[in-house]
Amino acid sequence: MQTMSELIYGLPMSSAKFADFNLPGNHGVFSLINATNMFRSLRLFRPGPYMKFKKYLHHREKVLQDIFKESVKECKNKPTILSSIVNNVVNEQKDDSNLYQSELLCSDLFLVSIEKMAATLDWMFLYFITWPEIQHHVYEEIRTSKLRDPNQVTIEEANRIPYLRAAVYETLRLSSLSPLSTVHKTNDHVTLKGHPLPKGTCVCVNLNAIHHSVKYWDEPYQFNPARFLEGNSLKDITAIKGFFPFGQGLRKCFGEEMTLQVLTTIIANLMLHFNFDVSPWHLRPSLSGTSRLILVPQVYHVSITQR
Repeated sequence: MQTMSELIYGLPMSSAKFADFNLPGNHGVFSLINATNMFRSLRLFRPGPYMKFKKYLHHREKVLQDIFKESVKECKNKPTILSSIVNNVVNEQKDDSNLYQSELLCSDLFLVSIEKMAATLDWMFLYFITWPEIQHHVYEEIRTSKLRDPNQVTIEEANRIPYLRAAVYETLRLSSLSPLSTVHKTNDHVTLKGHPLPKGTCVCVNLNAIHHSVKYWDEPYQFNPARFLEGNSLKDITAIKGFFPFGQGLRKCFGEEMTLQVLTTIIANLMLHFNFDVSPWHLRPSLSGTSRLILVPQVYHVSITQR
């Protein structure tokens, strides 16, 4: 959150401007929102969670709009490279509606990146405590790599550790944060395996099924980063069939590489200093997810010890 806040808004997450941004308090309603997205007729009945979510969206939009406008205003008075870029973008806007689109873009980038990164970290630590031998392997790869500072892994160093990046890929595959792809519409009438699909039919890809298909993956429900390695090097993931954690085509997530680099660096530094294990005072966690805006793990407890 800290990284994305500074990248998008130029503010640390600890800023008082985010004090009224109550995202965690609204997680409870997210699990019921997907139904109204898939079955839009449900919105006519205005179910409680849907109305609560709409109220939250209006509140969130106002908070982020205020932050966005103030950031643009401050950039006009600061002679930096970033301010020059922002000022140029603002000057190119033909009207206020275009500027509003920029506000929405910043809002989407901020929320989607935070939600997806946090969920990926949740899943990764869940897999690490379920498969401790994988966690140990990741730690050894980090420990034995050549670090300028033995107590800190830089973003460049983290992304030079193939097994670590492979563990991130495997987390994205096994968890399938976005079980379904972006919704598209058919351009013409087509028939799919005997089923007629009229022009304009909404269609999407079941990414979860692909990521767990034995057609593409051996033992698909096992956490095995080695499947993304060729010897000691990473495979070219664009050539791997059945792996679409960021979607495909023109509407593929354009924040893919940034997300991967930030995630890999966060994991590297946490693993360098801490060991994660199943909490001895709680039941073993479930590997089943629960649906919010994306698929997230059920609440679980973990024991953390310093290395």
